Amino acid sequence: MKVLIDANVILDLLLNRSPWVTDSQAVREANHRQQIHGHVVATTVTNLFYIARKLVGQPLALSGVRDCLAAFDVVPVDQAILQDAATLPGSDYEDNVTIRCAVTFGMDVIVTRNLADFTDSAPSQRSRLASC
Repeated sequence: MKVLIDANVILDLLLNRSPWVTDSQAVREANHRQQIHGHVVATTVTNLFYIARKLVGQPLALSGVRDCLAAFDVVPVDQAILQDAATLPGSDYEDNVTIRCAVTFGMDVIVTRNLADFTDSAPSQRSRLASC
């Protein structure tokens, strides 16, 4: 199963955010055991570094980036995805980019811990969501 992992799940792993880290670790383990094929959006990696650097410093942030790149495949973001995301009804552009990447690259599901972030997406896109 091709799974696109939302940024909040990745951040929960890196920052060890309770109580969500346990579920996020389960997603990482499922990927490691090849029960799923985990992907992250390219912009998630840069956002991960930016946020983590402010909270835990550059060395840990960079370590988190390396771990993320080692564990998951990266889905590219191009101009077409960014333009399409700007036309979606959701109010969070980052979530819209995640949705467009999931559709464009044939993901079976988006794993997120916050389904509410995607409530404005089209019904066909909401069927691709799984809570972490």
